Amino acid sequence: MVARTELVRLLARLDVPISMGETNAFEKYIRTAHNPKYVPISRQTTTRDMVKIFTDRKAKLIENLSSSAVNCVCLTYDIWFGNAKEDYFSVVAHYINSDWQLEKMVLGLVLIDVSHNGQNIVNVLYLCLLIMV
Repeated sequence: MVARTELVRLLARLDVPISMGETNAFEKYIRTAHNPKYVPISRQTTTRDMVKIFTDRKAKLIENLSSSAVNCVCLTYDIWFGNAKEDYFSVVAHYINSDWQLEKMVLGLVLIDVSHNGQNIVNVLYLCLLIMV
């Protein structure tokens, strides 16, 4: 399960296809460099794992933000370029927890394939926030 979770995290960080985990090149690398008993993980399993991790993290985020200790949340957003020459829109929530520690959590990271004008940014921000409810 650790290997599957880390594969999902790797794919998300590198912005590569979900099918990478079942390619011959990836399998050879893992078997040669790390684990000769490695069994490839299918796209379908990786997709299910990705959805489960997203759902679990979303529930944890909602639980944290629903806490009576959180009185105020500040949202920030940024638009940045991914490896595939696509623009991404990220939304981050910042708040102080009950131990007076600054917490930051990503609320959304979506492809933004429209002009970066004010109306389009508001629409994408709204869609990111809708995903959370």
